[in-house]
Amino acid sequence: MSGKKLFVCSLCLALFSLGMGQSLSYLELEAKLHPQHQRIAGTLSAQVRGALQPDVWSLPAGLEVIRIAVNEQPATFRIVPGGFTIQAPASQRNTQRISILFSGTGTTSALDFHLDEDGHPWIKLSDAGAQAWHPSPPAHWEKPDSMWASLILPEPLRPVTNGRLATVTPWPGGDQKWAFQQALAENGKLPDWFVGNYVRFTNMQQGEGGLQEWQFWVPKSRLEAAQVHYAEVPSILKVLERHWGPAPSTTTGSRRWIEAPGANLHGSRLYGRKAPGYSPVLVREVASFWLGPLPVPGESPVREALFQYAEWLWIESQSSEVVRQNTLESYRTQPDLWGAWLFQHWATQGTPSWSRTWSLLLSTARQPGATDSQLRQLLAREGGQETDISLRQYLDRKSMPVMEFMTEKRRRKWVLRYRWINVERGFSWPVEVLHHGEVMLLHPTDQWQEKDLPKGGGRSLMIDESQGLFEILAK
Repeated sequence: MSGKKLFVCSLCLALFSLGMGQSLSYLELEAKLHPQHQRIAGTLSAQVRGALQPDVWSLPAGLEVIRIAVNEQPATFRIVPGGFTIQAPASQRNTQRISILFSGTGTTSALDFHLDEDGHPWIKLSDAGAQAWHPSPPAHWEKPDSMWASLILPEPLRPVTNGRLATVTPWPGGDQKWAFQQALAENGKLPDWFVGNYVRFTNMQQGEGGLQEWQFWVPKSRLEAAQVHYAEVPSILKVLERHWGPAPSTTTGSRRWIEAPGANLHGSRLYGRKAPGYSPVLVREVASFWLGPLPVPGESPVREALFQYAEWLWIESQSSEVVRQNTLESYRTQPDLWGAWLFQHWATQGTPSWSRTWSLLLSTARQPGATDSQLRQLLAREGGQETDISLRQYLDRKSMPVMEFMTEKRRRKWVLRYRWINVERGFSWPVEVLHHGEVMLLHPTDQWQEKDLPKGGGRSLMIDESQGLFEILAK
């Protein structure tokens, strides 16, 4: 049967009254998707306890309301910013039955259409932020806590979503009905739905609690490549768990990995693999269990630095000492990777406060909508103003600090003069200087400072640039 055929999505939600205010006793969403035209049409049906109030129902961008009925009778509605209101009928019952017919294209953040390598539809349905792929009851109404959801699809398409698959039954016309039992998110959002020519394979991971099963759902067209690619997931998890503790998503039983529409094979490279044993794409996807959503380019330099640090931990675990040192040294010439170097430096200092800082940083980064500003404020609060200035220097300004120094002879005494140039105001980084076999610890600023050299001039003065991301300028 053609993948372009319309299919029906039927969602039945069991809702509970948790307090005062208007509540829903029943909500059903039935929708048809047309992959060829990337359109959706459907009906939202609701059963409302008590008299119907003129509250605003949500109508996502790209959708329009065609018709509304209340208690099986046509009802008047009015489009308002962000949605619509329903005019209550003259005579109301104890429970009102509402039916809303809608259609449209939605937005790509809510309705994401693609084709897989075999030309089959590959679609993601998501209640993403302020967007959704369907109308919704007023936001302040009592939220549901569980739902039954069913999708009716033509072969070979099938849905994958968070929840327990209850039944798969034949449907007229050769389709199949997929019924799931699901729990809703705390904010009342529906979980994501993935539709495509999906197949499943499994992988086992040995953890502290024994064997755990991973389930991987990928398009059938890339099954063989995916089995090779995702084989490294258990190993990556072990490395990150060793440094960051158990993954917050870890549960007993099986874990699920769903390949989202639009995930490409990156041309001839296998899922972005640079070399055997290292796929930055995969490392980042695994790290997202701790760090939250993958970084959007240019949106949050701190979030990008966190994911770079995850890549470094994987490289460190797989490489020899020579390769590790060469990698860290290569960071010096790649400003876009200075975030990885910076977090690696902080993590290896061994200060008692770092464990607390890192724990707070992880929990904040995972929160939906966590901003770069919030992450920076946390680091500045826990690590001090110097931490904030370092972030601005290396992640924003991306300019290499330069330690400028000179030696001067004053009468019979030699003096070392030094300062930072090319830095943010207030930049500080301690520097050890070796002079005649003795170590001196300097704390340069952007202003000239002086230190006596009791054993002569600067010929034997040595500074190791590997102490930090800076360069040396002798005058």
